[in-house]
Amino acid sequence: MKFFAVFLAGFLLLAFPVEAETMLPPEGALIVGPSPVVTFQWDYHGSMHYLEVYSGSATVFSKPVGSGSCSLTLKPDLEYRWKLREYVNGGYQSPADFRKFTTSSRTEFSHNGAAGATGAQGGTGAEVKVMLQEQGGFIEVTIEPALGPKEAFLIQKSPVSPVTISSEGGPGGTGAAGAEGMYVSSVSGSSGGPGGKGGPGGDGGKVTVLSKGTDLSKYVKVSVKGGPGGSGGAGGSGGSAGYYETASDGTQVWRPGTKGADGPRGAEGEAGKEGKVVYEVAK
Repeated sequence: MKFFAVFLAGFLLLAFPVEAETMLPPEGALIVGPSPVVTFQWDYHGSMHYLEVYSGSATVFSKPVGSGSCSLTLKPDLEYRWKLREYVNGGYQSPADFRKFTTSSRTEFSHNGAAGATGAQGGTGAEVKVMLQEQGGFIEVTIEPALGPKEAFLIQKSPVSPVTISSEGGPGGTGAAGAEGMYVSSVSGSSGGPGGKGGPGGDGGKVTVLSKGTDLSKYVKVSVKGGPGGSGGAGGSGGSAGYYETASDGTQVWRPGTKGADGPRGAEGEAGKEGKVVYEVAK
């Protein structure tokens, strides 16, 4: 650790600079929430700090702060840059490097099963591990699906605004359409075939929520419901018909018949089963 030494009236005073690893939010962080309240934090040893926050060319905040934190309500879906300078030896330090973070209005993270093909069952929700850990005034959330890339982001500790993580079953596929009624040489056509049954919904997956140190499960909402069954397929169209009729003069005259009845719609598929949520706390 580096120290700034200041001599005053024969006494050696130590001014502690801000270390990068103690500053929050960290470089490159993603902070989610519809209206994020971001708390800037740093080690505080009694001296003033000058905090500057920018978004693009706009100045969001540029003032001295006499404590170790400063909370600002920011806009979502923007990139911000900020820097902090400590008051040392009668003036603020030379401009520090900017650190960047991004805000996002996203609050839902889905790992749901895929929709079923025609008449087929929907996919099962993914197996997902969610890790929660305090990081200053933030909760660090890491989502690790069994398949697919890991996601990591921060949410503000207070006020509590939980994110939603879902591993729901996919919807069953719509049933196949019924066969069209056949053409018949008759007064009325044949009926259309019945629609196929909808596919069953996929089962919900398994989500394990692991809090480190203390129970932090209030910061997430988890949904593992089964997927809805697919709609029954449409009944087939009734077939056309026609026939010859003998006229009074003995000639054969073509007469169109009545179209057959459409087939009935198929039955709806069954809903998928509820998945499983496991909550754990690692000390």
